[in-house]
Amino acid sequence: MIADKLNVLELGEIKEIQKKSTREDVTRLILDRQEDIEATFTENEYLKIDLTHSEILGLKSHSMLGTMKIGDLPAMDYVIRHNDKYRKADIFNLGNVDDLYKKIEI
Repeated sequence: MIADKLNVLELGEIKEIQKKSTREDVTRLILDRQEDIEATFTENEYLKIDLTHSEILGLKSHSMLGTMKIGDLPAMDYVIRHNDKYRKADIFNLGNVDDLYKKIEI
C-alpha cells in the first residue's frame, strides 16, 4: 500500500544537544540548517526530527488507497512504525518544508 521511502538528512550537531535539548536548541538548529534542509527536501516533504539518530526525516507521499491519495503525515507515520531503526526513536513533527520557513506578515 505505502511504498514511499524516507529522505534523510544527517545532523551531527544534535548529538551534542540530544540529552539536554530544549525547544530553543532545536529551533536554532533548524534555522541554521535551512539551506541544507531546503536543498535535501525539494518536494515540500513532510518533516520530522529524530533526536535519537540525529537526523531530519522527510517523506512526500505518492501512495493511494483505492482512488484516495494518502497524505504525507499518515504515510510517514506508517513508514516509521514499520522501520526497525525509527520505531522507538525520539521523533518530533516539524511540518512541511514550505510551512516551516514561511514568512508570516503581520
